[in-house]
Amino acid sequence: GEDYNLAMGMRQRVFQRYTSWPFYIPGLPPQSFIMHHSMGLLYQFWIHTELVDGLGDFLNFFLNVPKHHQVHHGRNPYCIDKNYGACLIIWDRIFGTFADRDADTDYKGEKIAYGLIPPVNSFGYFTVQFHSLKKLFSRFFKTKGFFNKMKVLFYGPGWNSKDNIRLGDPAKLPKIKKGDENIFHDPYVSGFLNIRDDIIQ
Repeated sequence: GEDYNLAMGMRQRVFQRYTSWPFYIPGLPPQSFIMHHSMGLLYQFWIHTELVDGLGDFLNFFLNVPKHHQVHHGRNPYCIDKNYGACLIIWDRIFGTFADRDADTDYKGEKIAYGLIPPVNSFGYFTVQFHSLKKLFSRFFKTKGFFNKMKVLFYGPGWNSKDNIRLGDPAKLPKIKKGDENIFHDPYVSGFLNIRDDIIQ
């Protein structure tokens, strides 16, 4: 598990600035881009908290609020591939990727275990930044067939050629046991900002 707090809202992928800008190009004045980008980051910062649930039923229906975004960061089965919206959650409701933490389902009352599947188990800068790319390209080169290789790149991380389900088979997701939400990565931290952890891995 990992903490869900405001510090999480500050982390950004090193490649994000190089991959997001094409979405702002078509006819958008630079000043509009700067304002939109800045306000978006500011809004997303405050929703990384467990101290506040939301802004009331009406605004919660349209806006991304902490209780919605907690689901996005969870590794519980019902949290996977859900609640992508940055500021507006209405898009997830429209496109079927919305999950309500408090909905009356089999998972109601289950605490969210934050993190990835499988957990990264490292605070090393290079490991955290590049572990996903390492896994992606490892799968790419091991997978046979051109179209299957393309699916590795463009389908979900759970996809495999045997099941051939775009986002992977939900039944194969690891179940969260009681207490998993309290398991934290607690490594030895060297004097070199945990670079030792990167080298070992």
